Amino acid sequence: STWGYSRKMVLVKLYTTELGTLQTQKSCERAKWLLELKNKQIPFTLEVIRLDMELEKRAEMEVLSGKKTLPQIFIDNVYIGDFQALEELNEVGDLDAKLKGIA
Repeated sequence: STWGYSRKMVLVKLYTTELGTLQTQKSCERAKWLLELKNKQIPFTLEVIRLDMELEKRAEMEVLSGKKTLPQIFIDNVYIGDFQALEELNEVGDLDAKLKGIA
């Protein structure tokens, strides 16, 4: 028996950059740090998409999110938002459930 571990891992997409304004860079770094920290406790797949390296992905992100700013975060193709939205989810305790695929 797999004791309920047969579910597929959640996929988190982080659209980020190492360029841009200091505020953008800081938000991107903090989002990546928070997701990497969570990934030490919860198994999920973290796909980091650096738009400064993969320019062609920007249009995809803008269509999916309706936003041009970075970072932008998706959990299993559901749009979460920017770092502030991610942080708010974490503060109210909903982020872990989403990362586990149970919310």
